[in-house]
Amino acid sequence: MVERINFLVNDRWMLTYRNMAIALGGWVGCCLLIQCVLMIDTAYVRHREQSLQERIRLLTVRQEEQLQLLAASSSREQADTAMQSLASIFSQAPRWSPFVRGLGEARPSALALVRVVGKIDERMMAQQLMLEGYAIGIEGINEFVERLNALAVYRDARLLESRRDAESGRLRFVIELTGERGTP
Repeated sequence: MVERINFLVNDRWMLTYRNMAIALGGWVGCCLLIQCVLMIDTAYVRHREQSLQERIRLLTVRQEEQLQLLAASSSREQADTAMQSLASIFSQAPRWSPFVRGLGEARPSALALVRVVGKIDERMMAQQLMLEGYAIGIEGINEFVERLNALAVYRDARLLESRRDAESGRLRFVIELTGERGTP
């Protein structure tokens, strides 16, 4: 009798359709698990991005509100400073009225005064004014200085400083005026 010898060993790791199906199922399961983790991570990143964009929007709105409040308070402070300067001029000596009237006559429309400071120089018997303000262009400042020098009230009007304001783009200037103490 002939005995058959099987040269293929039957062990559990042998490549069979059953073992291949199990291995393929394991690989598909791992791939699906990785895909699920990536989908969850993507959803988390999108949610985080949306929350950060909302936070940026809220901070931008808050910043704009703060800037508006700051601009309003600074313009209010500038107006208060100008009014206090004018009030101090009038309270110190009633002889300032021709000087202030002359400012009104000489000021061009493209020019805004922010601060007016006056003092009396007893040694020279003169009254001095320091004017600070904004102008659209240098032509307006030159015209203002020329008009001030043309008035009989002032002896000397000169531009001390002018520079462009970085925030507003306007020219900020400082002018010094001198007038005789006995000027009517």
